[in-house]
Amino acid sequence: MAWSLCRTAAAGSLAIAMGICGYGPADAESRISIVGESGAKRIIVDGQPLFEDKSSMNMEVVREWKEGPAAGLALVAHYSGGNACPATYSVVDLNGPVARMSGEFGTCSDLMDEYIGNDTIVFAFPGNTKAWTYSKGGLAEVPRVPDAEHTATGVAAYQAGDYSRALAHLWSVRQGRDPQAFYTLGLMAHLGRGVPQDYAKARQFYLEASDRDLPVAFFRIGVLHANGRGVSKDLAEANRWYRKAAERGDGLGQYNLGLNILTGAGSKKNDAEALYWITLARERLLDPKDRAAAERNIAIIEGRLTPEQARSVKTSAAAWKPMAVDPFADAASLRAWVGSHPWTRLKGMALLDVPGLRSRLVTALGSEQVSGLANLDLAGNVQENAGWLIAGGCMPHSCDSDQYVYGVNLSTFEVLACVSKWSPATSGKTVIYGNSSGVRAERSISLRAEGCPKANGAVPAIRAALTPAAPIIPPIVAAAPPTASPPLGSGAATIPPVRPESRKQSASGSGFVVTMAGHILTNHHVVEGCRSLSIRRGQSSTPARLVAADRKNDLAVMKADIQDLAVLPFRDGRSIRPGDSVVAVGYPYAGLLSTTAQVTTGTVTSLAGIADDTRYLQISAPVQPGNSGGPLLDAGGTVTGVIVSTLNALTVAMTTGSVPQNVNFAIKPSVARAFLDANGIDYTSSVPEAKMEPADIGERGAKSTVMIECFD
Repeated sequence: MAWSLCRTAAAGSLAIAMGICGYGPADAESRISIVGESGAKRIIVDGQPLFEDKSSMNMEVVREWKEGPAAGLALVAHYSGGNACPATYSVVDLNGPVARMSGEFGTCSDLMDEYIGNDTIVFAFPGNTKAWTYSKGGLAEVPRVPDAEHTATGVAAYQAGDYSRALAHLWSVRQGRDPQAFYTLGLMAHLGRGVPQDYAKARQFYLEASDRDLPVAFFRIGVLHANGRGVSKDLAEANRWYRKAAERGDGLGQYNLGLNILTGAGSKKNDAEALYWITLARERLLDPKDRAAAERNIAIIEGRLTPEQARSVKTSAAAWKPMAVDPFADAASLRAWVGSHPWTRLKGMALLDVPGLRSRLVTALGSEQVSGLANLDLAGNVQENAGWLIAGGCMPHSCDSDQYVYGVNLSTFEVLACVSKWSPATSGKTVIYGNSSGVRAERSISLRAEGCPKANGAVPAIRAALTPAAPIIPPIVAAAPPTASPPLGSGAATIPPVRPESRKQSASGSGFVVTMAGHILTNHHVVEGCRSLSIRRGQSSTPARLVAADRKNDLAVMKADIQDLAVLPFRDGRSIRPGDSVVAVGYPYAGLLSTTAQVTTGTVTSLAGIADDTRYLQISAPVQPGNSGGPLLDAGGTVTGVIVSTLNALTVAMTTGSVPQNVNFAIKPSVARAFLDANGIDYTSSVPEAKMEPADIGERGAKSTVMIECFD
């Protein structure tokens, strides 16, 4: 079967949102339909039942290809209920005498990118984390490997002619930063290798690669303009792209630019400039035939010039160096984020990834604080205010305590920054202010006090916090004179040394044992910034080490030498539902309450968190600081979540005028299990037993739950 790319409604977009590809849900002429009540949905094909799903609250045919190269395939979404998004998908294949249905795949996501090739379709999900292929051989998961390995494997497969494998690996990193992945996808679309030939789509891929400054990508765009492939034929525009490639050292770009200048194609004729570019190209052309042609043209041009002119051109060519390009070296390039989310990727980077900006933030706040900003991904759009670029955000479910804001002066590139985080030592907040000269100030405040300033007042507020009148800690380095900083593209700022401090406990949380080898699952924010870790039960303390961490989903795994702790299994079988009973186990308010695990009870109130974030469950079981990372257990004693946060009552009361009661959150087990799978940790799972008494569930959980101590 020959399949083609599903295009989005948004011109030029590579992301394909569910239901906008022109196929839509099934209609009256469809061969497939969904019938039945919640918890007993059935897929009907040609009037005959194909599959019954007893675990989903709802199902929907979100895509059915009725004509064209993918005719006979349909995509079904399985909804877990409540206000959750599609949790899994399956492919129904209507080709052949008997319809067949793939296994379920995917993670909870509203957005899925797909690329349909000549004999395979690749489904990939946001974040470059998971991808699956579907072909005549059925459904297969693409191996989960680092982005660099995906790219290397995909490029090698393309060069070997294994285009289906190339597509699977390269499309898996369609949100990455490596230009070779986009360039090779461009070649596939340009030449029709493994995918339908599509010049417009090839140009999109080449543009992505050129945004990441791959020289040959500029040349390929020039070729498309020169031949009118996917765009109007325009030799002047082709020369503009050839020149970009030539200036960056691409031999083909230099040669084509020189030939067009020699012949006057889209440019004024200029023998001296033509000789300059073709002379440069001769040493960089890989094909012997191209080099021989360059030699012939050099001889022709030299015959037209005087010996002095020819020598002058060759002297200039010998001194030539490729252009060094920093894609974010000036104010105009940084302004590209204005009106966008700070984690939006431009030219393959989020705003925080811009090297010069990141180095200045590290000087202002320290490397640990800057690394932790990735967790604070609930953010508004980047603003420009009075010559400053302002960005800020907070951690979902704890925005009142864990937040940041920073400003970049678009003239001097000075950076002012603030980060606020919950402090278990004071049961309040710690706020750190800093600037790109290395001056920092730290304050401990109550949870009720405002942390970092709002975006529109961030610059003067941070300046005020760093003035001598404020309670400033000794600066890490002396403040520099008030001169302009070098542009962001001129190299990384010097990072001042951080003075070592004595080892002291800075935070605590909870965790629970998931393997007999001593792996303990907890929240990332519990272990973030810890120089050393230990686990405690009663008066006994054992050293632990960090094994894996996921800032995005706030998960981490530690390992410790433990002998007498039981393993908690994850829940299998039917998904938990709103109204089901749950038990939370953990160590809240370490040092204030008892040193034994605390047990609280409640129910599941929603299958999504704040802003319909479907990584979370909302629960009514009381949760306090220190519960983070502890297990949430169902009525059968199996793990149905990882406690993560509570909604701050004071903040909500000030905003809405009412006080929330027991609005708390846990990370869903599917998210936690995917994290453990990705890190090769062999946890256990089981179908819940007969309903247990809450006290028995708490006793079981306490045998596996530990207090985690963080030392800085």
